[in-house]
Amino acid sequence: RDIPPVIDWLVQHKDEIDFHGFAFYISGAGVEQRTVAIENQLELTFLAIKKGLKPRGIDIGGGFSVQYAESAAAWNDYLELMKKSVAGEIESQIWNNSGLGYRNVNGVVAGAPLVVNHVPPHTKGEELDFWLNQRSVSFGNALLADLIRDSLLELYIEPGRGMLDQCGITVGRVAFTKESTWGELLVGLEMNRSNNHAQNLKQLCDPVIIPRHPGRNKPNTRGVYYVGNLCVSYDILQYNKTYPDFLPEAGDLVVFNNTAAYMMDFVESETLMQPVAQKVAVWRDQAEAFRWAQDSKYLPVEV
Repeated sequence: RDIPPVIDWLVQHKDEIDFHGFAFYISGAGVEQRTVAIENQLELTFLAIKKGLKPRGIDIGGGFSVQYAESAAAWNDYLELMKKSVAGEIESQIWNNSGLGYRNVNGVVAGAPLVVNHVPPHTKGEELDFWLNQRSVSFGNALLADLIRDSLLELYIEPGRGMLDQCGITVGRVAFTKESTWGELLVGLEMNRSNNHAQNLKQLCDPVIIPRHPGRNKPNTRGVYYVGNLCVSYDILQYNKTYPDFLPEAGDLVVFNNTAAYMMDFVESETLMQPVAQKVAVWRDQAEAFRWAQDSKYLPVEV
């Protein structure tokens, strides 16, 4: 309701203000909400043109998905395991038996996982194609892509983490192992949650263990939780129990995969005067050899 007077104000000041168009950003929304948002954008854009403005395009923001689990089957199997854990059919697989969205209501598992879908149906360019191939009820059931193109509007997107899908690792060194008061095996790393944590995103994939001394052949049957080095109870690096092939020991490296997007930087800090971890870029050169440099000195175009 506030936009029409804003458009009138922009018309009055069009010599001073270069109006490019309308933008929105929806994170975690369904395709129906996104379709309605684009329809609203187009309606307002056409209103702005009718009143004498010259918008160039629309910005539909980001919210692109990332695939974390290997397959949908593996992810669905894991969700069933979480339900069994909450139901008490197996030992707890979630820190503090929180359920991560699931809850036990008189013996029945209710709720839904409060974690990001690890295997979304569409990612990257395929997801953009899916959005733009939705039909608009407000515009005669036409495809959104056709409406934008035929209106000679530019389309702006903000893919963000979608451009970093399957990129980045975060490496922490094992400092200690110990048991909690509940008998859970804790693996403490020389890092904390600010080094590998996004407030609204919990990644449940198993990290990779690189042993300090190769050839360790002592098999492991216990589940472990990874914790940080802060003296607070919420410094949990991974909220689900994982089962490494062998028990991590001090000096081993724990590698969290696919963490370039949102899993670092947002809340990273020098807590306990621990310096922020150095970031390096790794790439293949023209001879297919691996090269690396400090991220601040990385030049993506070879000269």
